[in-house]
Parts: sequence; C-alpha cells; structure tokens
Amino acid sequence: MFFFASISKGQEQSNNRDYQYVLIEAVKKKNLGNLPEAIKLYGLVIKDKPDCAVAYFEAGSIYLATNQLDLARKNLAMAYALDPGNEWYTIAYMNSLGALEEHEEVVEILKGKIK
Repeated sequence: MFFFASISKGQEQSNNRDYQYVLIEAVKKKNLGNLPEAIKLYGLVIKDKPDCAVAYFEAGSIYLATNQLDLARKNLAMAYALDPGNEWYTIAYMNSLGALEEHEEVVEILKGKIK
C-alpha cells in the first residue's frame, strides 16, 4: 500500500518522487487492465497533490472508458481547469461533455479556443 506523508520543506523532493512513483504504478495497473487499482492510485496522487492534472486526466479517461460519465466529467474538468492549454485534456473533457449531451458547453470551449 502506498501513502504520502505531509510535506515539510526538507521532504518536498522526496514527496515529489513518491507521487511520481505512485503515478507510474497507476499507469502500470491501467495498462495491465486493473482499472480499480489504477483509480485507487490516481486517487492517492490527487489527495496528496491536488494540482496534478495528469492524475485527473488519467482517472477521468478510465471513467469515460467505463461509462462512468459523471465521474469522467468531474475529473476531466479538473484536468482541463488545471491545464487548459493541453490539447489532450481539452479533447477528453469535451468528449465527456458530449457523452453527457452537454453540447452548449463544448461549443463555448471551442469558441474560446478560436479567439
């Protein structure tokens, strides 16, 4: 089981390695098809590092692929909010909105991108 300690200034570099390790483990679990375990690991990263857009993106992608659309939208919205310039996050978020038939929001995002 993985866990994170609270960050102090001296532990910041170690904690950075810890969350990266957990991200790598989550990708392994995802690639091996163990999606529930991958989701748990992405959740640990998000809990410890709530500004980690990639963890939200990966979790949201799993939720989208498994038709858990509300969870997909929530996680992909966070990834997009944290890094709106990332094309992968934008496309995935719009896909989740489209799956929920929230087409007007997709149009607004696209309008913002062409300005």
